[in-house]
Amino acid sequence: GTGSSGSANGTGTAASFNNPRGVAVDGSGNVYVADAYNHLIRKITSSVVDLDWYGPGKAAKIITIATDNDTISKYEYSIGTSTGSDDVVSWFKGDSNVVSIDLTSFTENIQYYSNARVTDAVGNVSDVISSNGFKMDLTSPVSGIVSNGESYQTDTTLVTLTWSGFSDTPSGVSHYEYSLGTQPGTGNVVARTNVGLAESIALSSLDLDNNQTYYGTVYALDLVGNEAFASSDGVTIDRTGPTIGTIADGSGDDINWSNVNTSISANWSGFEDVNGITKYDVALGSVAKGNDIVGWTDIGTATSHTFGDLNLADNTQYFFSAKATDGLGNESEVASSNGFTVDITSPSVVSVSGPSSNTLAILDDVSIEMTLSEPVLSVNMSLTSSQGDNVGFTYNIIDQTKINTSITAPFTSGDELALIVNGLTDSANNVTDNLEYIYNVALLADYDVDGTIGVNDMNSFITGWSAKDTQYELGPVTGTTPYLKPALDGIYNSRDGMSFYRMWHWDHDQSGKLIAKMLDIAGENLMVSFDNENLVFNPPVGTQAAEIIINYPQAEIQILPKNQKVTDNMAMALTKVDTISGKLLLHQMITENQAISFDLHYYQKKDVTITVSYQYISKDNEIIGSGNTDLILKPVPQEFALHQNYPNPFNPVTTINYDLPQQTHVNIMIYDILGREVVKLVSEAIPAGYQSVIWNTRNNFGQPVSAGIYFYQIQTKGFVKTRKMVLLK
Repeated sequence: GTGSSGSANGTGTAASFNNPRGVAVDGSGNVYVADAYNHLIRKITSSVVDLDWYGPGKAAKIITIATDNDTISKYEYSIGTSTGSDDVVSWFKGDSNVVSIDLTSFTENIQYYSNARVTDAVGNVSDVISSNGFKMDLTSPVSGIVSNGESYQTDTTLVTLTWSGFSDTPSGVSHYEYSLGTQPGTGNVVARTNVGLAESIALSSLDLDNNQTYYGTVYALDLVGNEAFASSDGVTIDRTGPTIGTIADGSGDDINWSNVNTSISANWSGFEDVNGITKYDVALGSVAKGNDIVGWTDIGTATSHTFGDLNLADNTQYFFSAKATDGLGNESEVASSNGFTVDITSPSVVSVSGPSSNTLAILDDVSIEMTLSEPVLSVNMSLTSSQGDNVGFTYNIIDQTKINTSITAPFTSGDELALIVNGLTDSANNVTDNLEYIYNVALLADYDVDGTIGVNDMNSFITGWSAKDTQYELGPVTGTTPYLKPALDGIYNSRDGMSFYRMWHWDHDQSGKLIAKMLDIAGENLMVSFDNENLVFNPPVGTQAAEIIINYPQAEIQILPKNQKVTDNMAMALTKVDTISGKLLLHQMITENQAISFDLHYYQKKDVTITVSYQYISKDNEIIGSGNTDLILKPVPQEFALHQNYPNPFNPVTTINYDLPQQTHVNIMIYDILGREVVKLVSEAIPAGYQSVIWNTRNNFGQPVSAGIYFYQIQTKGFVKTRKMVLLK
């Protein structure tokens, strides 16, 4: 029967029984027995519960409650697969009204029934009473799936667990328990807690550690206590940004220079995060980690980027920066490149040192140093000769800022060497090509490297020859004048002389070489004398070599060098004469007290003006005297003469020519036909030369004379001559 709670061994009115000696169980599991003889309801226990299921390792307890007006002498029990049967456990006598049955051999899926009967003291046997049956549940529940949501989170106070898929076929799921720990199946953070049959739980007010993974575990228990559990995949607390990576300027390997100022690229690697990288932001600045040039720009998950439309300053350093953001929004530290410098200016040669001029001495090796505008990595140099000479040279870069070039002599006389610089490449890969440096090779025998084979060079050559000084040696040579290349043999001989001779004549065949020079007057006054046949220059004391250039009117006079008969080993004279244009040049070595003489041949009787430039130099090529002057050469007759006047007859004037071989006092008078003096035209000392006087037909009083026959007479010491002339009206 059923009944409500009552006190042990007390009376109760809430219980109702099926018969006077029945048994009832209340809602709390208390068992009550009706004792009709004593008119009592006895409470047996609150722990005796009728069980429908047993699990593994459990023993079944059979409790028999029987009453009799006398004592119970025997309790008997059996278990069978039907009520009252004993096909599983045969009837056996128990020691009391409670027995325990070992269920080890019992199996699932069978309904078992407990049976009992009692015998009183006089041998009366009760009816067999059977339980409502029980079954075995030997199988754990089926494990389900537990989720803790996302694998990573920033919240350190809350974890939400959900689960599903747990089941139990025999006895069914009784309830769930959960725990939270740092390993699957552990509860070192939140211990196992019964949550009933709910399938989710929000664990709040937690204090979780960063970078720690936490696992939720859910246990499913069936009615007999079998359990199964499952753990979540874990949730990691991530409050830290990605690990910082490295960033390289350029699209590949890190660059330190860029020769473009309108765009720049960068690439990066090494940013890592357990939660993954969801985006990168990049910037460009004038300082490390700066963003003053281009602000922070979200470029997604790409690991390289190019900024365009820039206007970066030349010779200025810039820095790329990058930072990564993980899936939870945590940002990494900013990574900065080591910087790159914009260089859009090609390298150049700022200075060249080496020869004192761009004219190279034929016999001297040449060293040329070029100073560069900036450090360079490479260069390609070549050397060409206008004459096709194979000139040896080497070059190398010194400290990235200079180029040293060595050129090996001897060179070809008058050659032009072009030192060409190509591929001058700086660190930013700016390239400069086609830098050309021209060096003219001096003329052979041009010892003073002034571009001409002058009297100084003759002086040096003859002095060196005389002293056997091989630094002035010239031959033997190969090639054609002036492009002669010496291959010195250490001996002065005719080859050296011919080399000088060829070069001298070639040089003075050039246009303008025979024109008198406009030289400043220096040293002593020019000592020069002339007569009808000779023009003589007397060099000052100490002169070893002289240059005389004479320009003369070729229609009026011819001037030629006079052959010199000299046996001195220092003697040498070279001349160049152009009789067509009236020009003459002479270079002559001078022995002591030696004069320089020229032959004169006049074509007319009048004075001739010639232009002369002269240089006198010492043995050390120092100028003793120099200058430029015009000389008036006066032709001198061989004898006295009075020439017929012209015109004759005449009116109103006539010219009277007369010759004086020497300076003398001259009287020239005009007489009329009666012998009377009309006029004295000349009465003075007149120098030697071809002279003339004009008569204007006036007398001593300035009055015109009448037409007629007149006589004119010259009177000098030792010469008198009279001629007739006719004046017309």
